Amino acid sequence: MRTPVASIFPTTELPVLIRNAKLPTMPAATVRILQLCSCEQVSIDEVADVVVTDPVLATRVLTMANSADNYRGNRFADIRRATGHLGLRQIRSLALTLHLFKIEPDEPGMNFDYGYFWRYCLTCGIAAKLLARQMKTADPEEAFLVGLLQDVGVLVLQRNDPASYGEVRREKALSNMRLYQKEMELLGYDHTDVGGAYADHLGLPSEIGDAIRHSHSPNGGALSQLCFLADLTHRAIYDDSQMEGSDAVYTLRTALGGDALILARMQVELPMIAEACACPHWMDEYVVELRERIGLLIERDTENQSEEQA
Repeated sequence: MRTPVASIFPTTELPVLIRNAKLPTMPAATVRILQLCSCEQVSIDEVADVVVTDPVLATRVLTMANSADNYRGNRFADIRRATGHLGLRQIRSLALTLHLFKIEPDEPGMNFDYGYFWRYCLTCGIAAKLLARQMKTADPEEAFLVGLLQDVGVLVLQRNDPASYGEVRREKALSNMRLYQKEMELLGYDHTDVGGAYADHLGLPSEIGDAIRHSHSPNGGALSQLCFLADLTHRAIYDDSQMEGSDAVYTLRTALGGDALILARMQVELPMIAEACACPHWMDEYVVELRERIGLLIERDTENQSEEQA
């Protein structure tokens, strides 16, 4: 008989979990950019003045502005012009992404794959952004941020108590339940609750935290629906079960009115943004794997559609 692990976390006061996770201090430039995002009126010069104080952020702003996704015409060599081209919300997304990607194991031997975790987060962020553009239901940068953060609660729980949360993850692996379902069963809350609290902790708009809380069971809100579809996109691409992957593609295509072009777009966007954001452990072989997986998915989906129409 397995011992319940609910008692391992004696409190559901989520801010306590966030504090105990000992996440790295956010750079001053990122803190200031978040503050500027909450202002009703802010000039791009104010944003650029903050960007130039952080050499890493400044370098990545130039990289992002000159990426194929943003580059139109002459290349940007000036921080102010690059900042103005990207805009405040994309600068905010980039600054937060760089901060989060610096989080690595704080003790050796932890059974948690940070590389896989950050690749998952970035995949969902980019998928949500592309879906927002396609569906025109939300601001693409808001969608990116929600997609990026939708599983950040997993990281908080892992760092809060690695041994205890490892037991939750092992229990999940022995069941046919999704992780959030097993968390709810054993803890009384799940990583989306923690992720929403973390978004609140960062001072992000309330709609971002709310979307994260409903990311696995969309409440009809545009951002939570984009989270749900972004997770489906990741499952379609990376689920090693052929049946699960096929089901995810079918569900995704149905939700998008028969258009699953998001998969082809991911082949281009994901490697490009991963490089621009300095995603940890993103290597050339992942680009090859991504393109091979999506190529097979598109081929299989085309065959399935032909059979449906026959």
